[in-house]
Amino acid sequence: MALALVGGPAMARPTPIALTFDDLPALTQLQDQPYVNYLNAMILRGLKRHNMPATGFVNESKLDEIDRPQQIAVLRAWLAAGKDLGNHTFSHESPNNLGARGYIADIARGEPVTRELLARRHRKLTWFRHPYLETGAPEAVKRVIDRWLETHGYRIAPGTIDADDLEFAEPYDNAIARRDEVRRAQIRAEYLDHTEKAIRWYRKAAHALFGRDISYVMLLHATRLNADCMDDLAAMLARENLKPVSLEQA
Repeated sequence: MALALVGGPAMARPTPIALTFDDLPALTQLQDQPYVNYLNAMILRGLKRHNMPATGFVNESKLDEIDRPQQIAVLRAWLAAGKDLGNHTFSHESPNNLGARGYIADIARGEPVTRELLARRHRKLTWFRHPYLETGAPEAVKRVIDRWLETHGYRIAPGTIDADDLEFAEPYDNAIARRDEVRRAQIRAEYLDHTEKAIRWYRKAAHALFGRDISYVMLLHATRLNADCMDDLAAMLARENLKPVSLEQA
């Protein structure tokens, strides 16, 4: 999607934005546990350095992709860092493919480890995000899924700013694997440029719809690209007068 460079109005008071990271423990082409551990450590260090709350959304199928104990340790690290975790289904399938019954089963299958880790800290599993932001079609399917989520105590996490980081993250992993530092730097620069334009585009859209800024929710992914860009992202939000807050606050 081509994005025009636009800017929002100057704001004396910062506009709230919640940062969310999908596909925990990680979205990566490189199935290497030290790589996954490192990128999560860097994301969490960046969030701490800039005092930014965040929520990570877990696909529990990923726990068995590499080393299960270490993958679970990644989730523990997010909670130990004071961040929240939510359910992103077990397998990251679309409700449009699974139907209401199959999709609900996939949500439930994605709960056990995340719910237990939260319970150990006297917290509840509250947040759910639909993979692909697909909520179910036709409408009857969506209603069944929504009803199940509500009765099981879930709140749906929207995404109101999406900078398409996934489109950059996979080539970035590939550049790292090939030790192509020139391409890696180019991808990073293009991603950051696109992200800044995207933020301004979505803010302009909010003003067109509501006549004002809203409390935004930024959809990111747990990738090495974002791990390497945490300081840049924090600086970008500061330039745009966007203040990171919890998903609950947003």
